Amino acid sequence: MQKNWAEREIIAGGIFLAALLLRLIFVWQWSATPYGALPIIDAHAYDLWGWDIASGHLFRDTAFYQSPLYPYVLALIYAIFGYNLLAVSLFNALLSALTCVILGLIAFDSFGPFAALATGALAVFDRHLIFYAAPVMKESLCLFLIALFLMCVLRALRSGRGWDFFLSGAWLGLAALTRGNALLLAPAVLLLAVTRQWCTYLAHCVLFTLGVILFILPATIHNAIVSHDFVLLNYESGFNFYMGNSPTANGSNIGDPSDIPDPIFNPLTEEKETTRTAERASGHKLSPSGVSAFWRDQALDFIRKNPVRFLSLLRHKLWLFWNDSNQPDNYDINFIAENFSTVLALPLSGFWFVSVASIFSIVTLESTRRDQVVPIAVLGGAYMVSVLLFYMMDRFRLPIMVFLLPLAGAALPSAWELIKSRRWVHFTAGLAGASVFLWVGISHGTSSSALRAADWDTLSSIESDLGNNEEADRALRKAIATAIEGVGTEAWINGVSAEERLGQLNYAGRLLLKAIQINPQDGMLVYDYGRLGELAGDAYGALAAFQKATNLAPSYPPGFLGLSTAFLRIGDRKHAVAAAQRGLDLEPTDPHLTKALAKALADAQAAK
Repeated sequence: MQKNWAEREIIAGGIFLAALLLRLIFVWQWSATPYGALPIIDAHAYDLWGWDIASGHLFRDTAFYQSPLYPYVLALIYAIFGYNLLAVSLFNALLSALTCVILGLIAFDSFGPFAALATGALAVFDRHLIFYAAPVMKESLCLFLIALFLMCVLRALRSGRGWDFFLSGAWLGLAALTRGNALLLAPAVLLLAVTRQWCTYLAHCVLFTLGVILFILPATIHNAIVSHDFVLLNYESGFNFYMGNSPTANGSNIGDPSDIPDPIFNPLTEEKETTRTAERASGHKLSPSGVSAFWRDQALDFIRKNPVRFLSLLRHKLWLFWNDSNQPDNYDINFIAENFSTVLALPLSGFWFVSVASIFSIVTLESTRRDQVVPIAVLGGAYMVSVLLFYMMDRFRLPIMVFLLPLAGAALPSAWELIKSRRWVHFTAGLAGASVFLWVGISHGTSSSALRAADWDTLSSIESDLGNNEEADRALRKAIATAIEGVGTEAWINGVSAEERLGQLNYAGRLLLKAIQINPQDGMLVYDYGRLGELAGDAYGALAAFQKATNLAPSYPPGFLGLSTAFLRIGDRKHAVAAAQRGLDLEPTDPHLTKALAKALADAQAAK
């Protein structure tokens, strides 16, 4: 027993040191890239929220829309170290290294030391686990909590101790506060418990459930206090369900729902726009739970009316889940690996290899190590279902690695034992199962030039926001050359801003005209064209553009700011006041609109 503990500690220590060293190298490399200097999309939203909490705003004005735990962790880091993105990356790297250790220990306890070493090696060199050690993203925290959950569940099922069941529930409750769909693992735990020994484990199910409830309860209480509404965790789930099950869904992502200006790209506006659209369709104000219910009901209505289409989507999502093709969200790891010098360019472990090895273990060990294999496989299957209910992106799938890696680590020892014992039937069955998943894993579709253009336009936006105008211009030109239709609104606008700062106003105008020609219904692009006209002194041309922009994007406040300014410039104070007021109806706290309204009112008063 003492020897096992010593061996366990040596393996755990080796995994930790190797994982931490590799992640620290990547954090250093990441900090030298434009991405490391400026969080984007969800990372930007978490960053702002975390800093807001650290600044003293502990409670939101309404229920949580996104998962709340990570922003509060960020707030703690900022409170201790000040606003420091490197401190966040180092924290993520530490969590990622500890996750590798936990996975190695799970494999050690379930399949032995050789499986632990293999699991540790696969986790240490997994490119996705390495990558998410650096950005201001919740993935490292989520994986860490789910790994602790899995370790405690397996221990609870072996020991039958109530305390282990309670801890399992506690870790799952915390994990659900980082990724709400993790809560769907709870029924799988209860099923595993009651099928072991019904009478004994019924009390343990109560303890497990109590652990879950106690640790998600603070979020529920917060939501009830600030919104007077029952929102268990957060109210994003209804819209996410709609994103994966709607007329425009494609299994991985969708075109924006009608009247929602780019909510997927900009999570800072998603909450407002999805709420505004739901209320406009309903004809009355909605509570947070009502907003979620609106989008959920829209999705259920689609499923009810289109069962064949729903099944086709489900099949496609299942294929995407097990396929190794790139379904990026926020950051495209492949693009970053190709265009920046980091450890990601090394031949690291990938999803397809881990999935193939894990299936081999499930097939070959099911008869000899059933008690170890079945719980991990059932919980992994439950997590897969929780993703397929919504839609499939790389980082949504990422937690399945917690369940796959210990199984994958057991593949080589299992194969060796089968060969030594000449159990060729089991060995062949394992190879057959692995071959199916190998075929699914490496069957790539055609690469998307639009995706690559989107990668370049994201980089262009980052460079523009950092004030690196020449780099922004270069990236935008590459995006246009790759697939002009794949360039997004924000990239066009940021590229125009970069050209302005470079003094290229004529080229900036041509860029916007090209963008509007491709996206004639994009009110934000038309607004920016009006802004350029205003800079050039074309008051009436700017006014016409702003009027068109507000018609195309009636929920975009800057359009009304531009309209108010343009009306005031031509002396139409009455309409200037009305335009500013319409903008403030959308964004009551906007300081620019408040100032515009005050100026328009003052000018109107002075004219009397």
